[in-house]
Amino acid sequence: DELVHVFVAQSIAETGRAALPSGEPYYNGTIFHLILAAMIRLFGEGEAALRASSVVLSAVNVALTYWVMRPLVGRPVALIAAIGMALSPWNVAWARQARFYTLHQTLYLVHVGAFWRAIDSGERGRRIGFAGVVIVTFFLGVLTSYHGLIFLAAPGAYAVGQAIASRKWNSRWTWIVIAIGVVGVAGIGLIGGLMNTVDRKAVIENGGLGGTILSTREYRAYYFDWLRRNLGSGFFLLALGGGVAMIVRERARGVYAALAFWAPILVLTFLIGYRWPRFMFFLYPFYIAAWAYGLAVTVG
Repeated sequence: DELVHVFVAQSIAETGRAALPSGEPYYNGTIFHLILAAMIRLFGEGEAALRASSVVLSAVNVALTYWVMRPLVGRPVALIAAIGMALSPWNVAWARQARFYTLHQTLYLVHVGAFWRAIDSGERGRRIGFAGVVIVTFFLGVLTSYHGLIFLAAPGAYAVGQAIASRKWNSRWTWIVIAIGVVGVAGIGLIGGLMNTVDRKAVIENGGLGGTILSTREYRAYYFDWLRRNLGSGFFLLALGGGVAMIVRERARGVYAALAFWAPILVLTFLIGYRWPRFMFFLYPFYIAAWAYGLAVTVG
């Protein structure tokens, strides 16, 4: 699969067009392909050059995990989560591949962190600035992978919950929900305009509502079962318990942190028929964060 990205990046570097060797336009992963094309122009087509961006972004994601989680769950848990990201075998594995999943994770971390700062800041200028970051990272996420549309699940779910809790239909939360809806519709339109015939077959026929589910992945709890089997039952139980404790102890902050994992994973589970573990890699830092919280509660 790395070769697909390399072929498209080569096409961009040589002709300026994002296309497969067949000449078919290919826009899924556009932002990552632009990065790869720049690396090819600067450093050539060696394996180190092609995979370097994923290595760098993976290291950045460790720091971003701390940045996102610190205002939500406190410094100690955020630090444990960052260390967990740095040492995670799955995270290290993706850091060695020339694919867009590490970049997607970077954008999601910034998206989630910026949304919280946009709604939590007392300064109007900061709120506007972070709201702009939320919108930009959403569209960059869609241009990196069509699954970027799911970025809005956590902010959207949180805003809907707050709007209902406020019992005021003209509250700021109502307007935030409307804004998220408008941005989401624009994202759907962007995806529809970018899809080629290959993407349409993969996304429409083999995924999404009513899509064909591979026989090995018909199990609804596929993603949770994969996490349990591949990262350990103990880790899984700590993450589940940590998520509950985070909600109980941190309240609104904990709810939002938990939604950053649960909202997208439920969309992937119930609305996307085509299931692969890599599709949930972008939200993986928040699984690690739930584990970190569970570990902190258990030990301390």
